[in-house]
Amino acid sequence: TEGKREEIPSSLKSWLEQPFTVFHKRGMVEKMETENGEPEFIVNLKKALISQFQHDLSRADSSQGLNQVQATTAGQPLPVFKTEETSVLGKCETVYTISRLPEYLVREFEEKEGQEESSRLCSGKEYFEILKTKNLDKCTERPVYHESYGTWSKTDGTESSSLPSQSSVTKTIICGSLENHIIRKVETENRILSSASGRYESEEKLDITSVSTLNLESVEGIRQEIPSPSSPKECPTLVYEYPSGSLYSSKTLKHEQIQQFNSGVIKGQSKSSYAPIPDMTSAPKHLYPRSESQRDLKQKVVEAFTEIIESSEKMSESSVNEKDAAGLSVVAIRGLGQLSYEELKEVKQTIQSQHGQEKYKSMIQKAFFDLVSIAGTNPCMKLITDEVKSGEMNEEPATWSWILSNSLRSVKTPTKELLEELVELLKHQHIQQNRIIRAAYAMGLTELVNKACINPESQINEFPTKIYGEFCNPEMSVIKENLIPFLSRKLR
Repeated sequence: TEGKREEIPSSLKSWLEQPFTVFHKRGMVEKMETENGEPEFIVNLKKALISQFQHDLSRADSSQGLNQVQATTAGQPLPVFKTEETSVLGKCETVYTISRLPEYLVREFEEKEGQEESSRLCSGKEYFEILKTKNLDKCTERPVYHESYGTWSKTDGTESSSLPSQSSVTKTIICGSLENHIIRKVETENRILSSASGRYESEEKLDITSVSTLNLESVEGIRQEIPSPSSPKECPTLVYEYPSGSLYSSKTLKHEQIQQFNSGVIKGQSKSSYAPIPDMTSAPKHLYPRSESQRDLKQKVVEAFTEIIESSEKMSESSVNEKDAAGLSVVAIRGLGQLSYEELKEVKQTIQSQHGQEKYKSMIQKAFFDLVSIAGTNPCMKLITDEVKSGEMNEEPATWSWILSNSLRSVKTPTKELLEELVELLKHQHIQQNRIIRAAYAMGLTELVNKACINPESQINEFPTKIYGEFCNPEMSVIKENLIPFLSRKLR
């Protein structure tokens, strides 16, 4: 089906039309400069555009005779080689395959394109196809994290896992020689395949594909010099960066992280991370800024939770539930995951006052903390630990053992600060005095430590380490000098 054309708002159009400077060497981009104050998402669009034009052909000559998989009519081999290349997708292994196009494919290409002017520029020249395939499983930098709601992703570290797989292939047609050529067409296909059933293997896949095509229409002489940015901001890398604060912000989470690193506010985090490590009380810094205010967000959570409760009260074995309880749960969970510790307490108090103390204790409290446990942010975990320390869970240990286990499975950012709090909670009397709760919590905590700090596959695949850097490791004092000795004493 054909798409529809939409007008770009004038405020965005002015930024898109702002000139920027690209510094390149032998086909590779070294850095770029944009106008200071330019929204970061506009900068990312320009990075994506430049990524499609760069080609590392420096190894083309030296590769001849090394990886020879094809030969030209003259018997001269054309190369297939690997290199590490930086683009908007990250710094990843990239495989180049270069082919000289035979005459019949050249004619077919020109007939299909129908660009007479650009065709004349290539008259009498040789045509080449450069196929550039990125191996996104082998990246030294790639600030990407997958998170799904309603399904559990499991991975064994192989490509057959239920985690989404992404591919990026760029096909470029040039005319001339590898050293001196004209780019005629660049077509890039990015594709994501994701299992529709979470941890279960299935042939049913969600296929999200985007195709970007750039065609050379004409070549004209310089009429006037394009001005450089009047107040340039340097971008030392083409890798995508996340805006900080609002969608139109010119600051990035990475810039904020570097400032905190240099000032000594955060310790133990790599300077090359793409966002500051979350603390225990602040609202999480979301990778895609939301337009809603925190006040609206709190109200949205309360309304979604109220609808869930009202729907459950009207439900019976014979009734048909018209409310989308699962959808409302996701709305509530995502909202809870964006709130600070103080805001979570406000939401809890609002719900408690709406339904009364007796009703809150009988049903509402457990339903609320079940959703909080799924959200799994550091403020949510702090709210749950407060509830444990208050002794609220002692009356229904079976229900709370599930909530605690679920919260430990759902932890999003297992920071040193969070692990220290969770290990101390293990020693708390309200955990230790009940056998069911003690077993559930100890098993959940040790599994979390193994996944987040010890197992290298789950460290990368189940936590956003590509964005925040390493959260923990087996040599940390909280594990080596606190958790393990405590467990050893209990086993004796």
